[in-house]
Amino acid sequence: METFRDGIEAMLKQDNYKEMLVKFITSQLDRSSVGNEKERKVFADKMADIVVVKDKDGNREYRPEGLIVAAFMAKGGEDD
Repeated sequence: METFRDGIEAMLKQDNYKEMLVKFITSQLDRSSVGNEKERKVFADKMADIVVVKDKDGNREYRPEGLIVAAFMAKGGEDD
């Protein structure tokens, strides 16, 4: 998702950023053939919550590092 940083950061400036981000992530998951349609939507919603944080001033920021941590935890904390 780092490839799409500029576009994601532009989405975060919109009032409906979460809806836009979930649709975007869902479309990326569709390309990867991950799970079924409902699972992709749920996963995309959770991913959106993980990658968007608020800074000290309350502004939304894109921080994909949370996905790296989540993937590490999902593998039981083991490196490849």
